[in-house]
Amino acid sequence: MVSAVKEIAKIKEIGVIDLYTDTAFNDITSDRRTLYMADKIHPTKAGYLEWWTPKMEQYIYDYIKVRLR
Repeated sequence: MVSAVKEIAKIKEIGVIDLYTDTAFNDITSDRRTLYMADKIHPTKAGYLEWWTPKMEQYIYDYIKVRLR
């Protein structure tokens, strides 16, 4: 599904925040994974607050900065 979303994004010229296949983003300890994820797909409140949101904020900031040039 991720590759299909990326293909659509390319066609529509929009960005995709892909946390699922981001190996650097997902390189965390098993203790952190237990804290941040309820299962393989769904983050916990801590996961959203401390792990996903900062990554999304940075991506959106960088994406807008590039688009406004």
